[in-house]
Amino acid sequence: MADSEPPLPVVRLGLAHETSRASTTKSGFTKTTTTTTIRYQVHPLGGARRPTAGTESYAVYCGTCRKSVQVMVDADPVVMAKRRQQRGWGWVVVLAGVAVMALGIPKPAFFLGGVLVLVLGAVVVTGARSQQGVRVSKDQPIAARRGHTIRERRGV
Repeated sequence: MADSEPPLPVVRLGLAHETSRASTTKSGFTKTTTTTTIRYQVHPLGGARRPTAGTESYAVYCGTCRKSVQVMVDADPVVMAKRRQQRGWGWVVVLAGVAVMALGIPKPAFFLGGVLVLVLGAVVVTGARSQQGVRVSKDQPIAARRGHTIRERRGV
């Protein structure tokens, strides 16, 4: 998705309820790897629509747990501003990583730390593209939020 592309239409997103979580651990000769698989049941966002300005709150019915969950939907300009802000902070972290690498060349530990910060910054910059401006509201009881997230609906 290009940075200038608008966020996905709300009808392509859904309220996802976690239905199962399974972890498998494999022990190898030099390392142990744990893989966690989470499965979701995704429900439509009902009457939620993207506003023309600001942010609006909608009550969305979860068909799995039969609870009403508050969902916040941002307008396109708000989403684009959040993407720009996240990219900006990501580039700050990238530059900090480069600076640490440049200052830490004589000491391998500092250089390695700079590389790690550089990678973190790159992840933040590229992750900005996934910002869709729809989220489960934090202004509700944790029992309503637990196990819920927003996911793209397949086949829509």
